[in-house]
Amino acid sequence: MLSFKFLRQLGFFIFFYNIFFVPLIAEEQVNRGKILVVLDCIYFGTRDFILSQIRGLIERNYDIYIVSERKFNNIPSELKKYNLSKKNFYRNLPGHLRSFDVILCQFGPLGVQYNKLRNQGLISGKIVTCFRGMDASAILKNRSSFYYDLFQTGDLFLPVSNHFKIRLLDFGCPAGKVHVLYSGIDIDKFSCKWDKTNYMHKEKSVITIVTVARLDTKKGYEYGLRAIAMLIKKHPNLQYIIVGDGSLLDDLTRHVKTLGIQKNVHFMGKKSHDEIPKILKKSDIFLLPSITSYSGNEEGVPVSLMEAMSVGLPVVSTYHAGIPELIEHNKNGFLVQEKNIKALTDTLEFLVEHPEEWPTIGLQARMHIEKYHTMDTENNKLDNLISELIKK
Repeated sequence: MLSFKFLRQLGFFIFFYNIFFVPLIAEEQVNRGKILVVLDCIYFGTRDFILSQIRGLIERNYDIYIVSERKFNNIPSELKKYNLSKKNFYRNLPGHLRSFDVILCQFGPLGVQYNKLRNQGLISGKIVTCFRGMDASAILKNRSSFYYDLFQTGDLFLPVSNHFKIRLLDFGCPAGKVHVLYSGIDIDKFSCKWDKTNYMHKEKSVITIVTVARLDTKKGYEYGLRAIAMLIKKHPNLQYIIVGDGSLLDDLTRHVKTLGIQKNVHFMGKKSHDEIPKILKKSDIFLLPSITSYSGNEEGVPVSLMEAMSVGLPVVSTYHAGIPELIEHNKNGFLVQEKNIKALTDTLEFLVEHPEEWPTIGLQARMHIEKYHTMDTENNKLDNLISELIKK
């Protein structure tokens, strides 16, 4: 039986442990590093993958500050619980806030800007630059020396695809400082529509093809619509839903009228990130016929494709930029050459006429996302890279 003296000593030990040691452990957990996240604009719906990255860093006990190059309105619901209202700034940081462990720049031009500020002694911290699209394609095509100084003195470079990694290396980025960091998605939010143990496709009178993407040239809408128009001739009940907004809305609306497919094509506008999973699960096939624009602008690895694959939709896209790193043709999706309208039409027609294939392809797609592209997987990679950088 335990003696009173022993219990009293144990009580004193627990008391002093809670008073002196627990706070030290907690402080160590919440002080893994002070990070400034630099954005062009934090609250674009198409940038939810960046919000996920910020949330992942906060949950891994980094002290996060945010500065945006464009004004924003309200803190998104995903970040409200982290009390960031006093850590968000528009363009200029307060004078006392100039020293960070890491300055995480989302997109290459912001890396150039803040690397210059650091070199001028106006801010301090390791410069980490993410490359996601135009910054690693059109900018390099048209201004080959744009990143020269950044490549010389920047600390870490995170292209969103191996395709972009090779591009950065070709333009002088130091090999030892560049690591591929894919965007990750919330696979619980984008849950699979198929039961992995028992699934059957139910016959449908109307088949819905969907695209979720900005109305932008590199998304290849012109070619997708022409393929849809050819497909409708044989399958007049087919419906095509376009979710997204952008500068091409008027042009694409006219294109739809010219093709005579107004009854089959529906522009839904921009939807919230909470609405997207519901739209995907009600659809049957996902289409993203990406192309390289005239300016040289390219995709990274489109998050919308990852989300559609996570839901279990059969996806049709192109051999473009980093997309073949995500889709293995004829296994977890389908790929055709850019701008090849006949190949797009034939592939879509195969899927429309063989709905019994949808669950098999969709489950392969889901398993690929679960294995390689979850939000936690990519946030853990970023955590490891940043923690190692801070130690240097």
